[in-house]
Parts: sequence; C-alpha cells; structure tokens
Amino acid sequence: MTRAKKPRGRGVIPGPKARVSNPEGDYRYRFFRAPQLTRSIGTGSQLVWVQSPSCQTPPTVPHTAYSAAKFAVKGFTEALIGDLRVNAPHVKVAVVMPGHIGTSIVLNTNKVLGKPDIEAMAPADVLRLRDLLMQRGLPVGEMSDDEIRTAMQQMAIMFRDNAPTTAAQAATIILDGVRNEAWRILVGEDAHVLDRLVRAAPEAAYEESFMDVVRAEGHMQFVG
Repeated sequence: MTRAKKPRGRGVIPGPKARVSNPEGDYRYRFFRAPQLTRSIGTGSQLVWVQSPSCQTPPTVPHTAYSAAKFAVKGFTEALIGDLRVNAPHVKVAVVMPGHIGTSIVLNTNKVLGKPDIEAMAPADVLRLRDLLMQRGLPVGEMSDDEIRTAMQQMAIMFRDNAPTTAAQAATIILDGVRNEAWRILVGEDAHVLDRLVRAAPEAAYEESFMDVVRAEGHMQFVG
C-alpha cells in the first residue's frame, strides 16, 4: 500500500501571496483514513480521533483544506455514535479536542517533512516564512535570515515549554475520558474556554476579533 504524503495546511483560493493546497490530498490524508480505520476495528475497540483547535474555529491564517478535514472527522465521530450504538454496540468512539498542549510539534515539523531543523532552514524557506510573518503584521522585514531562524527556534521551544497543559497531563485527560466513555474530550482549560465562546457566539467565531477575546481571557497565546 502506498503511504499518503502528509500535506501542509494551506488555503484553496488563489491570491497574490496565497499558498494553495490540494483539498483532495488533505481529505485523503486527514479524513478518509477515519472510515477506513473504523471498518477495521475489532471487538471491544475504542476509536479516538485527536483533533485541533481548527475543528472548533477556523484559524486566522488560511488552512482551509486542513480545517475542513478536521471538521469532517469531528462530524464523522458524532454520526458514528448512533451508527455504532445500533450496529456495533461493543465499539465506542471519542473525539479529542485539545487546546495548546506542550509538545515538540513545532520543533519536529521540518523533520517530518524531510527538511533541516529550524536553525538550518534553507534561504528559500526563510523567505517564505518572512512573507508569512509580515502578512501577520510582525515586524521582521529588517531581520536577517539568521535572526529569523533563531527567533523561530525560540518560539518553538516556548510553544513546548510554556504551554498551559503538558503532554503528560493531556494524556491523562484523554485516557480518563476514554475510561469514562466520554465521546467528547476537551483537553486543557483553553479548550473549554474556546468551546464556550464558540457556542455563545458562533457567528463571531469567524471574525478576526474572536481570537482577541480568547487571548483576553489568557488563552491561545501561540495560535495565529
């Protein structure tokens, strides 16, 4: 079997500086594996899908195909609850909705993509990163390539070390939720806050000001 290549999250609408992704590729990698795995489960199984904040509210930076696939898996999980109850009551399903968890995902992303570590980024990758950061309003125009590499390395370490929920704590919350047969497992206080705010004002969740409200409550400081 050919392993699907992991796609990078991007938008799907062409624009002056858009990085356009193939939505079909994202769906093959992130969504269609869910029903495939579901069909292969055995007696007494527990399906646990780990999502991201992108399945609660879209990020301010376009990750359209990625976010849509995450929403799809979440919806698939909810639809499975009734399906399994009727056709496979011995199988349980849960969707994990985490907040900011202290992992090395930012540090390891380049390794997964077969690229050098952050501090050894190629000049072309630094240029793309510089453009992205400037689009976000960050003053990096006068920074040297090495200064950007160093800053991104420090941010990746801070993402891991300054998270409100550690990886070990997240694992405990997830396992406790599975043992309690919860189908909806929110991980971290920030995940609960994000869920509450989205439910309170669902239309506002798609506005740029929404994350300002979340950050004003002291959460999601690293989400852009």
